[in-house]
Amino acid sequence: GPLQHLSATRMDFIDTHVHLWDATSLPPWLADPALASIARTRSLSDFNVEASGGALSLCGGVYMEVDVAPADREREVACVVEMCGVPGSRLLGAVIGAPVVDGTLEEFTTYVREWA
Repeated sequence: GPLQHLSATRMDFIDTHVHLWDATSLPPWLADPALASIARTRSLSDFNVEASGGALSLCGGVYMEVDVAPADREREVACVVEMCGVPGSRLLGAVIGAPVVDGTLEEFTTYVREWA
């Protein structure tokens, strides 16, 4: 069958929801005291290390936006695009934040074309 190349003891997979962030510029939702346990930097290096061990074989991941302030969206996207290009990076792509609710259709279209 289509899965016969997989090991009986390890399973290859892609994590489709990877959050990475720099705690020195926390997005608003991480400032909540109830989230103190995760309010630390979560880097590409952290992801690569965590992806390399265990019974599951993490082949790669898809970055998921982290709800930054609208003014910081382009900085977040530039950073994740750079992370995707790092040699050995397991990031295969990204779901980025965009001006959907707080922007116009024209702004959204321009933004998507810029980063596609």
